[in-house]
Amino acid sequence: MERKPVQTAETVHNLKYLLQRHPLFQDLSDEALVEVCSKAAVVSLLPGEVLYTPHDRCRHVSFIVSGSLDILRTMADRQDIIMRKVFAGETLGEVTALSGSLYPGWIVSPKKSQILEIPVEYMLDLCRDRQFLTSFLKNISRKVLHLTEKIDLLSGGSLEQRVRRYLLKLYETQQSDHLVLTSPRSDLGNEFGCSRETLSRLFSKLEKQGIITQTSRSVTILQHDWLFEEM
Repeated sequence: MERKPVQTAETVHNLKYLLQRHPLFQDLSDEALVEVCSKAAVVSLLPGEVLYTPHDRCRHVSFIVSGSLDILRTMADRQDIIMRKVFAGETLGEVTALSGSLYPGWIVSPKKSQILEIPVEYMLDLCRDRQFLTSFLKNISRKVLHLTEKIDLLSGGSLEQRVRRYLLKLYETQQSDHLVLTSPRSDLGNEFGCSRETLSRLFSKLEKQGIITQTSRSVTILQHDWLFEEM
């Protein structure tokens, strides 16, 4: 892992362009964006390299310049589950950094990545600006909402019950029997805390029972009684 301060004008220009596309930074002035870059450091990661461990305290807000990060949790059966994927142009660590907590899992780069590490102290300085504070709180609220949905998805019941809960939510949102899945099957397995193979077997079983039909990115509900069954 290589950590470097932001030095060249070209690097600052490129980072400014990327930051301006994120809702959190889009209203900052050019001068403020330059200062963000000057306070931060760029970390270069190779595929499979660990950025942080569950024993590290979060002291930065991480902005993914390129590549991506996986947040991994090791389950009781020693299987690693991807709790969340963070892609280029997204941020990681706002809530954890504010509370001074440990990272919620292993933060790993699945591919060659560059991360802009912004000290939490400077983020708090930026919050003196009312507009930035509003954007910061909105960004945190979106992440808390996502976490709540994730907990609801994983909470209680068998895998079939959790999948039914997920499909019911899609049904309520999309108002159709033909449901477009929000993630590829491989990512959905991580969302449900199981392997892709286990999830595929369940979908195949439901299809054989005449409850659904499926493609790689969609599910069509054939039996509404199953979907609205008491959980």
